[in-house]
Amino acid sequence: MNKILLGINFQNESDAAIEDAFLLASKYDAQIIPIHAIEYLPRRNEQHETDLLVRQIEKRMKTIEERLSVRGIDVLKTIIEKGDPISVISSAATVLEVDLLIIGAGVNDLKHRTLGVTAKQLVRTSPVPIWISNCATNKVDYDNIVCAVDLSERALTTLNNAASLARILGAKLHIVHVEPKMSYYPGLMNSDIPVSPWTLSEFVTKMPDNEASDKAHRNHVLTHDFKEFIEKANLDSLECDIHIKSGKASKEILNFVDEFQAGLLVLGTLGKTNIIKKLLGGTIEKILDRLPCTMLAIPHPED
Repeated sequence: MNKILLGINFQNESDAAIEDAFLLASKYDAQIIPIHAIEYLPRRNEQHETDLLVRQIEKRMKTIEERLSVRGIDVLKTIIEKGDPISVISSAATVLEVDLLIIGAGVNDLKHRTLGVTAKQLVRTSPVPIWISNCATNKVDYDNIVCAVDLSERALTTLNNAASLARILGAKLHIVHVEPKMSYYPGLMNSDIPVSPWTLSEFVTKMPDNEASDKAHRNHVLTHDFKEFIEKANLDSLECDIHIKSGKASKEILNFVDEFQAGLLVLGTLGKTNIIKKLLGGTIEKILDRLPCTMLAIPHPED
């Protein structure tokens, strides 16, 4: 990692983003590029008021630059541009060829810990991995990192990224895969043949009860599909645990994060395609709506 783009909005969550940027830049010896998009201009749109606003923003950004520089971080440049934050930040990430984008989580709903609108949109559209800093996360929480995988080739890339980060932070990596609960084939409720809509295996077993079949299925996935997947990953010199869950993916992942008090959740997303809209309507969107910790989203282009 060489360059980190740091989104600043001067809200409380920016402090968490700044500290996370400092942590990662110091670990990777990376440069930081603070960026702020001026989304709102004075209502009367008079030039002297606009100039005054810009000067105040420049002063605040200079303070942030000094805050990082005095701690030994190389601030490559500071960017201030007028425009929509989504477009400004995404464009800068592409043009500057940064390795990581860091922003604050924003606040829409304190009770449910929902991400802010800008954070959600950037998860959908960011051309580079995006780190969403959560104000409630203590840095010691990064001792536990959760990586959710679905056994695809894209998930393997996500897992290797999570493993690399765990090494750098000296963290324990928890690898979580959620299989849907077993059910009977639609219309054949008396067949006693359980099926899973997601598994790629040809596992078939008699189904004495849901709990027994779920356990048998998890064991099969662990010893067959998951075993093959893990053998391809680069997990050398890492402390890691493997967890196979069954149920609703978003619920199981969030419950697991809470159970282990993990500070970071790593997920993979598809790139800017029509498919991402469908995916974000499901598991990922539900996770974003209840995110209890910092998140790293790794975008993967559609094949």
